[in-house]
Parts: sequence; structure tokens; C-alpha cells
Amino acid sequence: MDNFLQKGSYMDCGMFIQSIMLSAVEHGLATCPQAALGEYPDIVREELSYAEDKLLLCGMALGYEDKSEIVNSYRTPRKELDNMVRYFS
Repeated sequence: MDNFLQKGSYMDCGMFIQSIMLSAVEHGLATCPQAALGEYPDIVREELSYAEDKLLLCGMALGYEDKSEIVNSYRTPRKELDNMVRYFS
């Protein structure tokens, strides 16, 4: 992401990433977003040689899921929606 963009652009990027993930599923692929990569931009920049004026938000693994591997069946617990959402009327 261009590093001069503001907070609203984080939402745009998130929705774009989600669209890629949903499209991947439609094409029989699995994804795993890697937000932790955003914590190490210098290492990633050195490897990928992207411009200094870009901000690394995340990476994403994309490929075919091996459902026979136990690690691919792990699911993290989720909070109930009412614990995370506040409704206004």
C-alpha cells in the first residue's frame, strides 16, 4: 500500500484481500492471510525488492490445502457476534 494513504485505505485493502480469498475458494484454492509479515517489512522488502514508499500490511499463502494434514484441521475459537458488535438504531 502507498505509505501516504490514510486509515480508510486499510479497510479498502482488507476488503480487496477478502475478495481475493473468496475468489480463491471459488477456484478450489485455500488461503491463509499472514498479518505477521507486516511486522517485518525490512526482511520482506529485502527479499522482494518492493519500493520504499510502500507499506507492507500483510502477506497471503495461496495454494491447495492438504486436508490429510492434521494442522489444516485446526480452528481457533470464535467469540459470539454480540460480544464484538455494537448495534445502533
